[in-house]
Amino acid sequence: MIRLLEPMQLVDCSPHFCHISPGCRLKDALHRATEAFLAELEHITLADLIEDNSPLRELLIPTQTVA
Repeated sequence: MIRLLEPMQLVDCSPHFCHISPGCRLKDALHRATEAFLAELEHITLADLIEDNSPLRELLIPTQTVA
């Protein structure tokens, strides 16, 4: 889901924006780091995040109204 919903580009490496883009090694390192981050998240389901999560439920559906 994260891959589909979240913009994962950390920096703009396009040649129009960054003049050192053709020789830059940072963009490859950032790509590998982003892929590792997303690969780790692939082991987590939405159910893992919301089932039996009372603090989240309280934040999303408060039982008391704030005056």
